[in-house]
Order: sequence, then C-alpha cells, then structure tokens
Amino acid sequence: MSADTTIILRPPGRAQIIDRLSDRPAEIREAALMLAAAIQDEIDRLNRSTPNDDALPQHKAFVSFLEAIADGLRKIADALERSIKAAEAKSPDQQKGTDRTPRAFSS
Repeated sequence: MSADTTIILRPPGRAQIIDRLSDRPAEIREAALMLAAAIQDEIDRLNRSTPNDDALPQHKAFVSFLEAIADGLRKIADALERSIKAAEAKSPDQQKGTDRTPRAFSS
C-alpha cells in the first residue's frame, strides 16, 4: 500500500466518546445489555460442555474473561441508566416536555 492510500485509524478521543454517549445513551444502554446477554448465553453454552482434559484451565480462564466482559457491560448499562435518570430529573425543559433527548454526560 502506498503512502497515498494508507488509512490511519485512530481511536475516538474522550470528547468524542462522551458526545456519542450523550447523544444516544438509551440506545447504547440497550446495546450493552443485549451484548451482555449474548455473552452470558455463550458462557452458559460453554459451561454445559466443560472439557475434562488439559484444556480445562484454558476453558476456565476464557469463561472468566467472558464473565468479566459481561459484568463490565452490565455496569456500563447501569451507569447510563443512572445518568439518564439524573439528566431527566435536572432538566427543566425535560419536565416541560420540550427537550427530546437528555444529555446524559457533560463534556
């Protein structure tokens, strides 16, 4: 690939992440919960077929890894839910029905 066609992918900055969360907190919360549920389904499937040989330590480590991811996603969803409720409670426009989307985070 020549230098002219190289695409450099950079992770979003903190401000971009906050903006995205603020713009669609309920959608992101739902996506996090759905992903956590899908991971939990995979954990359950893996636990139904536990290996009995040398692969058991790797199996347990992978299941623990998936459990940590699912737990983190549920914590993100909970934090977004609290933030949405706090923004709704603080926003006088929201109480009047004129603000369509609460800003869950401030930048």
